[in-house]
Amino acid sequence: GAHRASVADDSAPLRPGETPFARPILLQCTAQTNVRAGPSTTFPVAFTAERGTPLVGHSHVGDWLRVSDDGGRRGWVHLSLVGRRN
Repeated sequence: GAHRASVADDSAPLRPGETPFARPILLQCTAQTNVRAGPSTTFPVAFTAERGTPLVGHSHVGDWLRVSDDGGRRGWVHLSLVGRRN
């Protein structure tokens, strides 16, 4: 069966096409970033993260990443707005 240990929020079902990462990926915002309620610009903005904000990537749907921040807020960001943390 599917191994869900890498997804931080096990109460949230995987969306269609969503693929968990083998382990969480350390990311940071490369610009001011709208973190959205779902993996598309049609979803409302959940919160805004400033450039340099550390995020953790948990899974992806296409070019959208499911992330959480250090405060536990969750949402989705387009991969063009984030990069690997050094």
